[in-house]
Amino acid sequence: MIKAVIFDMDGVLIDSEQYWFRVEQLLFDKYNIEGNASSIRDKLMGLSDNESIKILKKEFGIPASIEEIRDFRCKALINIYKKELELRKGAQGLLSYIKLNDIPCALATSSPPVVVDFVLENTGIRDFFQSIITINKVLNGKPAPDMFLKAAEELSVNHADCLVFEDAPNGIKAAKAAGMYVLGVLHSFNSAEELNGADQIVSELDEIDLDKVLK
Repeated sequence: MIKAVIFDMDGVLIDSEQYWFRVEQLLFDKYNIEGNASSIRDKLMGLSDNESIKILKKEFGIPASIEEIRDFRCKALINIYKKELELRKGAQGLLSYIKLNDIPCALATSSPPVVVDFVLENTGIRDFFQSIITINKVLNGKPAPDMFLKAAEELSVNHADCLVFEDAPNGIKAAKAAGMYVLGVLHSFNSAEELNGADQIVSELDEIDLDKVLK
């Protein structure tokens, strides 16, 4: 029986993969690199900032340190969010339902903490979560199960009693490795085939009948 819910953030609560793609293209422009970030977007989705930057450096030969790239990406993303950030369709209603029914709820995201804080404050959803897990709370990021296991621990529930909302293959692998039920969420940068490790797949959050899923 499902007793708690854990959300990924990027691609699930906010349609952010399009913005990360734009940031990476800005990064390429900064260093005069010919390339298209969409060619490796599936590799990057769900990974920690450090891991995704390592892949970008290796694949495209970016002549900058991890710290320089991280700083550029975070600043560029937040500048975009200041103008365009909004919750995905159905996110507010789903979070409100979970809170109204006193279901323990956590966020487990690979995004940099500074970006997570900006999103939570500027969408007004921080208070929906009893636990917020970022990479600085665990040893290993996704696709390792650490983030989801830590979320279950902080919610004081058994890992097998958790429902996870994920949009990335790496996140789905992590949640399944943690022994959790996974609901895959589609958007323009993934596909049902890529999410085939999920127990269920939806196009939008407002399609979900949480009463049925929780039974």
